[in-house]
Amino acid sequence: MRTFTDRERKFIEDNKGKDVDGLRLKYSVKKDLDFDLDMCLDQIEALNRFERKLPSFFKTNGVVFAPRMNLEQSSSEQTALYKQGLIKNGETLVDLTSGFGVDSFFLAQKASRVVCVERNERLSRLCAFNFRLMGLTNCEFVNVSCEQYLQEMDRVDVIYVDPSRRDEHKNRLMSLSSFSPDILTLMPQLIDKASRVIVKLSPMTDLKLLRQEVEYLTDIHIVSLRNECKEVLAVISKSEYKPLMYHCINMLEQKTDCTDFFFEKAVANLDSVKFSSEMKKFFFEPNSSFLKAGIFTPLCMKYNVEKLHPNTHLFTSDERIGDFEGRGFELLEQRSAGIKALRDIERANITVRNFPWTVETIRKRTKIKEGGDLYLFFTTLLGERKVCLLARKI
Repeated sequence: MRTFTDRERKFIEDNKGKDVDGLRLKYSVKKDLDFDLDMCLDQIEALNRFERKLPSFFKTNGVVFAPRMNLEQSSSEQTALYKQGLIKNGETLVDLTSGFGVDSFFLAQKASRVVCVERNERLSRLCAFNFRLMGLTNCEFVNVSCEQYLQEMDRVDVIYVDPSRRDEHKNRLMSLSSFSPDILTLMPQLIDKASRVIVKLSPMTDLKLLRQEVEYLTDIHIVSLRNECKEVLAVISKSEYKPLMYHCINMLEQKTDCTDFFFEKAVANLDSVKFSSEMKKFFFEPNSSFLKAGIFTPLCMKYNVEKLHPNTHLFTSDERIGDFEGRGFELLEQRSAGIKALRDIERANITVRNFPWTVETIRKRTKIKEGGDLYLFFTTLLGERKVCLLARKI
């Protein structure tokens, strides 16, 4: 792997911030280029789009970035740092699908040794070049398929794998057996070669299907960044098997909300969830990790809140709960959800929860503009009452 020439560095600097597709169209017809156009365009696109996602890589002078698709599929530094907390100091680790290497880079800062396996030769060389540039010396880079390496490797403490979850037509795949690599087929080898296996999955993962398909599943980590679910992490261990635990994580600017609970115990206590027949002074919406988990017993028990409806994942209380793991609102008024009841409202933030209309339909019918400090929640209460809750954020 080489760094950029002076000519390439000048081209990147001169065109930083410009449209990459336009640059490709402009320069691809020129046959006398004295630099690697694709390599330069990958760098420009990374500079334009991914600095917030990968700040440590951007701070290091000389780092060479992968193509956009690889960067889009890579973890952010914040979620990679979370994964770092799932391994112990000094453990040995194999990343079977290292790609651009964001997860490997942060895992290697805690592990004693990391093997980065990547079948794409260019990505493997790029990862090795960047890691050396960034001062990592405890990584080995292997350019083979993960299936081949898994057969030949020695036992390690942790195997990490981030399978491709799209087919050749870029359609989303849902079952672990359809991923590449096929996690279910490889699972006997994975748990034989490592004390723990960590699998990164899509935020769209069907958690019920995951529980059904994977044996020795010990932990499910649902990781959100600024209230957007980014990934699901499945931890599998035969030697350290225990009752399944959920971890709902939401990383915010100033803090990280984290709630851990045993799945079976939370399900067994579902009857303890109380329902409110009327709205109280405040209402709350759980963060995206809890919404993904679909289990609200821990929240109800922790904050003593009541649910509005079995299928409405909003909770109400007369207490102002400042540390609720999600969004909190003060109820200003409860109105009918009909158009006539909203004629005096010109601007508001609209949210739909367990309601037959979409936000777009409501805006079209009511002519309410987006924005402002007022929040409208269109939802369903007990008795199938359709209402609009006027509120302000707390």
